[in-house]
Amino acid sequence: MESLVVTLRAVPLFASLPRDVLAQLVGVLEEVSVPAGMTVFARGDQGDAMYIVATGTLEVQIDGKGLVAVGPGQWFGEMALLTGDPRSASVVALSQSQLWRMDKDRFLALSERHPSLLREVTRFLCRRLARVSEDVSEARRVYTQAFETMLAACDADERQLLFHAALLMRPDPLVLGALPDCASAGDRLDSLAARYPAVLRREEDGTYSLHPRLREYLLERLRRDQPQEMVDGLHAHLARIYEGQGQWREAIFHRQERRDWLVVARLIGEAVTSSDPPAEGEVAAWLDRFPEEVLLAQVYLVKLKADVLGRRGQGEAAIALYRRALEAGPESDDAREGLIRGLADRYAGEGRVEEALACLREREDETESTEASAGLQQAAAVRYLTAGRRQEAYAWGRSARTLARGLQGAVTYPLRRSGVLRGGSGIALAFAAGGLVLLLPLHGLSAPAVKLLATLVTAAALWMRGRPPDYVVAIGMGLAWILLGVAPPRTAFGGFTSSAWFLMLGVFGLGAALGRSGLLYRVTLLILRRCPPNFTGQVIAFGLAGVASTLLVPSVLARVTLAGPILVGFSDTVGYPPRSRGSAGVAFAALLGFSLATTLFLTGTSTNLLAWSMLPEATQAEITWGRWFLAVLPLEVLTFAGALMWIIWRSRPETARPARPGLIDAQLEALGPASREERTTLTLMVALLAGWMTQPLHGADPAWIAMGGLCVLVGAGVLDRAAMRSGVDWPLLLFMGSIFSLADLMGRVGLDAWFARLLGQALGGASAYPVAAVVAAILITVGVRFLLPWQTAVPLLTVALSAFALEAQLSPWIVALVALKVGNLFLFPYQNQPYLTLYYGTEERAFTHAQSRPFAWVYAALVLAGFLLSLPYWRALGLA
Repeated sequence: MESLVVTLRAVPLFASLPRDVLAQLVGVLEEVSVPAGMTVFARGDQGDAMYIVATGTLEVQIDGKGLVAVGPGQWFGEMALLTGDPRSASVVALSQSQLWRMDKDRFLALSERHPSLLREVTRFLCRRLARVSEDVSEARRVYTQAFETMLAACDADERQLLFHAALLMRPDPLVLGALPDCASAGDRLDSLAARYPAVLRREEDGTYSLHPRLREYLLERLRRDQPQEMVDGLHAHLARIYEGQGQWREAIFHRQERRDWLVVARLIGEAVTSSDPPAEGEVAAWLDRFPEEVLLAQVYLVKLKADVLGRRGQGEAAIALYRRALEAGPESDDAREGLIRGLADRYAGEGRVEEALACLREREDETESTEASAGLQQAAAVRYLTAGRRQEAYAWGRSARTLARGLQGAVTYPLRRSGVLRGGSGIALAFAAGGLVLLLPLHGLSAPAVKLLATLVTAAALWMRGRPPDYVVAIGMGLAWILLGVAPPRTAFGGFTSSAWFLMLGVFGLGAALGRSGLLYRVTLLILRRCPPNFTGQVIAFGLAGVASTLLVPSVLARVTLAGPILVGFSDTVGYPPRSRGSAGVAFAALLGFSLATTLFLTGTSTNLLAWSMLPEATQAEITWGRWFLAVLPLEVLTFAGALMWIIWRSRPETARPARPGLIDAQLEALGPASREERTTLTLMVALLAGWMTQPLHGADPAWIAMGGLCVLVGAGVLDRAAMRSGVDWPLLLFMGSIFSLADLMGRVGLDAWFARLLGQALGGASAYPVAAVVAAILITVGVRFLLPWQTAVPLLTVALSAFALEAQLSPWIVALVALKVGNLFLFPYQNQPYLTLYYGTEERAFTHAQSRPFAWVYAALVLAGFLLSLPYWRALGLA
C-alpha cells in the first residue's frame, strides 16, 4: 500500500491525473496474488481489466513463446479499459507476484464521474499507438523488401501456391491440391520449405505453417491484385471442403471471411453440439466477429454469447446484450419470446429475481407469463431455503402461489422507477381532476381558494406521473395562478425574491465548493481511517462519516454518489464478498449516515430548507439553525443508534475481517497535503456554521451569511463559472422558487385552515391530543409518499398540515419534520432515490433489495417510536 501511490504516479496513464481522482482510483483497485506458473489471462480471453505489478515478474507470451517480461512498477492489459477486445497475448507469472487489478466496469464508472481520467488514458494510448505505428511501419518496410525478394526468386506456380496457402489457417497439401492451379502441392511446399525454412515449415502432422508476417503480406497482395469475387470464391471452395470433412473451425473461418453470416451461425450451432466442441474462448472469438445487427437478429447467437459472458462473470454485459436485442426489434413473436425468457433467466442467474419477474411481465401472453413467473418464484424459494434463509423462501413461495392463481395485482414489487400515471392519457386525467375540483360544491372555500386547490390537484397528478419535470409543473402552476386571478405575478413568483431562495443558492454553492475542492472526500477518508479494525467499528465509521458529510454538503444525492465507490473499494479490501452480510451491513450504515440522517441539520439537504421555508413566518423566526439541531437531536440519536445496533446484530459477518488501514492511507497519500482551495473552503465553512449557530445573538439572516460565503468562494477562485453551472442544482432552484409562494397563498385564501378543519373533523376529539395528531401526520405522509416524490411531497404536506398542527397545539415544525423524516423512509426501492443511487453506485455488489427490506422496516419502526418518545422533550422546548 505504501508504494502503490508512488507506483501509480509513475505510470504514464495516470501521471497527470488530479490528486482527488488519483485517490479515488486507489479505492477501485483490487489486490490480486498470483503464484508462480499461473496464467493471469490467456490469449483470446475477453479483455476486462488492466494490471499493475507490485511485486514479482510476469511474461507476455504468444503460443507459449515469451515476448517480454514485466516487473514491479510496470503494467499490462491496459487496452481492455477502452476496447474490451479479446486478449492478443497471454500473461504468465514467472514468480510469486502481487498485482493491482483495475476492472474495466469500475474504470468506466469512475470515468463518468471524472472525465479527466478517461481523457488522460485516451491521450496516453493515442501517443503510444502513434509510436507503435511508426515502429510497425519501419518493420513492415523491412519485411516487405525481404518477401518481395523471395517471391521474385519463385516461379509463377510457386507464387500461386503461396498465395493460396495464405488463405488457410494451417496449409494442408491435401486441401490445397483440390484448388485450381495447385497440383502436386505437397512436393512444391517441401521444395519451398527447404529453400526458405525461416518462413515456411513442415509440421509433424503433415501440414505447414507460414511465418505470420509472410502470411499477412501474401493476403494483402492477394486482396490488392485479385478481384474480391475470386478471393471469395476460393474461401467458399475451401469452406465446402472443410464442411464435408466435419472440420467446423476451418469451415467457420472461411465462411466468416466470405461474410456468410447465416451459414456461420448454422456452423457454430453444429460445432457446439458436436462430439468435439470448441473451447469457450474460441466460441467467444467467433461471436465477436459478427456484425452487431446480424448477431442481435439471431436469438440463438444472442443466447450463446450471453451464456459465455455469464460464465465469465460478466452478467451485466449479458443482460445488456439481451436488452439491445429486444430494442432492435425481433422479427417474430417467437424471437421476442425467446429473448425475454433468456433475459429473465439471466436476471435470475444473477440473483435479481425482481427484475426477472418484471421482465416476464413484459410478455404479451399473460397466461404463460403468470406460469413462468410462478415457476421462477418457486425456484427462488427453493434457492433461499437451500441457503437456510427461511423467511425469504417463505415469501417467494407465497408469492408463487398467488401468481399461480392469476392474482398478479395482489403482489406489489419494488420495481417502479417513475410515476404512476403513465402514457398520454395521464396528462388528460390530471387536468380533468383539476377541472372536477372547480365543479364540486366545496363549502367554506372562496373562489380563489377553489382555483388554488384545482391547480394543486392538477400539479399533484402530474407529479405522480413523473413527467414533465417537477420544476416545469411548478412554474406552470404559478402561471395558472396568474391567469386564473388567484395571485398577481409578484406574489405567484415571489419565491424567487425570498431570503429562503437565496439561502438555497448559497448552500448549493458551498456544496459545489466542497465537492470541487476534495475536502468532503478527505474528511470521509479521515473518519474511516479512525475506525476500529472490526465490523462494529466499520459500521460506526461509515455512519459517522455520513453524518459529517450531512453537515458539510446539502445534496443528499451527491453524498450518496460519493459513498458508492468508497463502499465498493472498502468491501473489496476488507474481503467482504459481494452481497454478503458484511458488505450489506457497511452499505446500510452508509445509507443511514449519508441519507437517512439528513434531518439532523437544517442545511443537511435542500429539502430541509424547502420545508423550513414553507412554515409560517413566526415558526421560521423561532427555528434557527441551532434550535433546529437541538430540537431534532433526540429523534436522530434514537433512530441512528438503534439502526446501527440492529445492523451490527443482524449483518455481522460469520468470520471477522479486520480492515487494513493501508488502503485509506494510500488514498490520503494520493490526495497529498490540503490544497489552498480545501483550506479556504474549510475555514469558510467553519465561519458559516458559527454564524448560523449564533444567529440569535446577531440577528443576521442565514441567507445573507450563506450568500456572503458564496461571494468569498467565487472571489478566492474556489468556484468559477463552470463549477457554478455544474455544481448548483438549477432545476431544483427553479422548482423551489416557484413553490415558495404556496404557503403564503394558502394562508391568504384560507385553504390551509380548510384542510385543518377537514382533518380535525376526520379525527374527531382525538385531534386535540398531540400524540394523535403526530400519528395522523405520519399516516398521511406514508400514504402521500406512495404517490409523490419526496421533494414534491414535503412542501405540500408542510403547508397542508401546518394549520392542523397549530390546532393540535403543535409547532408546525413538527409536522414539517414528520414530512421530512417519514417521507424519507422507503417500503419499496422506487420510493427512495438515494437508496437506488447507492444500490447502483455500488454496481449492485453491496446488497440486494431482499437484504434491504428488513432494514427499511426496522428503521421505519424506529422513526415511529422516536417521534412518540421525543414528544415530552419537544413539550419542554415549547414546541408541543
